[in-house]
Amino acid sequence: MHDIAALKERCKTLEMQLFKVAAEHDVLKATLDQLAASLGSSTPPPPGSIKAAEMYPKMQFWMQTKYNEWTNTAEAHGNHWWKLTYLEDGEGNTISDDLLKGIHKKIQGIWAKLVEKDMAPKTWGKATVSAKELVYTHIYKVFPFLQQAESDWKLDLLCGNNYPGWYRNNGQGKSPADQEVKEEDNADADTDTDELGTETSKKWKATSKRCKSEVVEKRMKG
Repeated sequence: MHDIAALKERCKTLEMQLFKVAAEHDVLKATLDQLAASLGSSTPPPPGSIKAAEMYPKMQFWMQTKYNEWTNTAEAHGNHWWKLTYLEDGEGNTISDDLLKGIHKKIQGIWAKLVEKDMAPKTWGKATVSAKELVYTHIYKVFPFLQQAESDWKLDLLCGNNYPGWYRNNGQGKSPADQEVKEEDNADADTDTDELGTETSKKWKATSKRCKSEVVEKRMKG
């Protein structure tokens, strides 16, 4: 049984790695095609012949160190979007609010899958490599421009800033079924106060009232 579980875990890891490689391939192909078109050539340059950062000269924050330095400038302090300015497209433009909402929705959907798979970490910093690869692979496939950064730092920072609040409200390692059971328990625990000031469960009071009615009815028949 242990060997089977280990093999299943290995297959799961390989599957996620395959998704990541496929997504990276799609991003690289699209990037090379775009570069070839801008140069007026139908033959893209071979991979590695040009640095990735140099392919997007208008981008401000390819490296996180550049963004960290910028946050201490007067320009950053005068920008109400400064916390999200690093989320830029290939032209160096900060993404729109609607696009940001779409990214959040997609990420949270994947986080929900982590909860279902019992892979959701308590904090994003403690996420396993498998959990991060699952998130990154799916997000890059839908929003490839987020991959235009050194060592995944943009998506990692976005997740790190938003995961705690989401996990507090939706995660906690509990499935939707657990939440339903909890809600039922809370409903049963609702209390009421009688004329003597004693708190009594509403459900218990309803049951007690029904039993008393049945006793009275039996006595009348007798």
